[in-house]
Amino acid sequence: MSIKKIVLFIGFVFFAIYLNGQNKSILSSTDKKFPTESVFIHYNSSLLFSGETLYYKFYCLNNLSNKLSNISKVGYVELVGENRQVVFKHKIALNNGLGYGEFLLPSDILSGNYKLIGYTLWMNNNQQNKFFIADLKVINPYKKINEKTIKSDSLNTQPRVGTAAIQTKNYELKLANNVYKPREEVRFSIVSNKVLQSDVSISVHKVNNISAPSLITSYKSLNNTVSKTISQSNIVTFPEIRGNILKGTLKSDSLEVSNKKIALSIPSAGLVNIVKTNEVGTFNLNISEYHNNNDLYVQVFENNTDNYKLDIAPSFKADYKDLNFNKFEIFESEVSKILDRSILNQIDNAYLFTKTDSILVQESKLPFSTSYDLEYNLDDYNRFSEMKEVFVEIINQAQIYEVSNDNFQFAVLNQNGSYDKSIPPLLVIDGIIVKDANLLVNYNAKSIKTISIIKNKYYLGSDIFNGVIAFQTINNDFNRKVGDFVFNKFQLYDLEKIKHYKNVSYKGKLLTQNSRIPDYRKQLFWNPSIKLNHQTSNFSFFTSDNTGQYELRIEGFTEQGEPISLSKTFKVTDE
Repeated sequence: MSIKKIVLFIGFVFFAIYLNGQNKSILSSTDKKFPTESVFIHYNSSLLFSGETLYYKFYCLNNLSNKLSNISKVGYVELVGENRQVVFKHKIALNNGLGYGEFLLPSDILSGNYKLIGYTLWMNNNQQNKFFIADLKVINPYKKINEKTIKSDSLNTQPRVGTAAIQTKNYELKLANNVYKPREEVRFSIVSNKVLQSDVSISVHKVNNISAPSLITSYKSLNNTVSKTISQSNIVTFPEIRGNILKGTLKSDSLEVSNKKIALSIPSAGLVNIVKTNEVGTFNLNISEYHNNNDLYVQVFENNTDNYKLDIAPSFKADYKDLNFNKFEIFESEVSKILDRSILNQIDNAYLFTKTDSILVQESKLPFSTSYDLEYNLDDYNRFSEMKEVFVEIINQAQIYEVSNDNFQFAVLNQNGSYDKSIPPLLVIDGIIVKDANLLVNYNAKSIKTISIIKNKYYLGSDIFNGVIAFQTINNDFNRKVGDFVFNKFQLYDLEKIKHYKNVSYKGKLLTQNSRIPDYRKQLFWNPSIKLNHQTSNFSFFTSDNTGQYELRIEGFTEQGEPISLSKTFKVTDE
């Protein structure tokens, strides 16, 4: 049996074990079947200008149980233009099938029709409905629009964007009033006839007075039929059940590329691993946690590393050749409305700093941080510039010894005060695995903050090490000092940052404090992560100086997978 077949077989076994706890009745069949997934995206508007923000909430559903899926841990959101080129691609960390993000449309985006697409890798196995697809219309008023796209109003047969008021079974949306003044507080409630556990997202956006595609609701999205299960024999893409899967390739014109060890490090995630290539030189890395930084360090973990080349590529690329786009049109009466909207956008963006949302920063992690046996803070001792002196005078549980002329290695001492030269320790600095011990022996010890040690044997991948010696520099700058010639550094397609969305308030003194700051927001409220667990849930937000008709829309799913789609409109007027 080839290595590839063995890997596939093991993958099926582990995936089957993973799903067995959730769907025992399915896996008891001799012809094993697995639940498929589908995606719904709640997005704030189907018409956007350059300089405006697309907000979205990602819902991933298990088609067998009809509940939120815990199979895939990563979702993908893309905006695709008529030329099939991807404007943006976001990777979303999914927690029990839920994730969210946003995208600020750049100033160089072209006016036209676009597709908002959402999927998981596991959905690539679906025979139909491999993607969630929604139509978006984008207008860039700062770039000249082709006059051929401007049509007579008599030809306008497109429906007004938005939908009639919707009431969902078991839930009712109650709005205090139908008309509000600028900067007035709007109170609303979501009321249920019984206590349910539900996940929803809420958007309050101005109703577009320019022709645009209809919004897709959770009800409409789930009306699309899709097979609930897939047979094991039809699986072509594995799900990212433990996080993001990266695929790499080792290449060489003169050397063997199979069964070679590859060391991978993502310092901000505290992730280190050593994997082996298959018979054609490919290898996979699974990233199970969110991380702030997208730097990946890769090196061939062999004695002879010359004449090798490493590449990291996404494991999946969606095929959009069959997408169909409607003709992009603007009608004569809409030209002045486009100008008005672009002017208000420019004013509002000029004061954007007063309304900016905040990114929830995750602390960077260091590997082994909870399992060190010894930790030396070098500021507690007399400082030495030579690493050899540090290991003689301070580090009494490890040594540096000479292997040959000017070639050194580290060792962790055992209980008898001796060490085994046949198996070196794992060396890590600033969260990066280091193969060549001489890099650390010759490094300026005054730049080191701490040296930490794991004394017992340490297993990483299929490798065994006589302990671990982990160095942390004062400025976390080892990679910058040694240069890219030592490591292969890659910029990963990072998971989207987790954000906290602020709501503008005019309560109390804030009304007078902000009285001179223009407020022409069209997006009055956005909260993508709301859990409904009471019969009545109360919310509020404040209107802006941008008068007109607004829609309050709520989308989501109950714990049992029933769609929630609620909508009401109200008017903001200064009359």
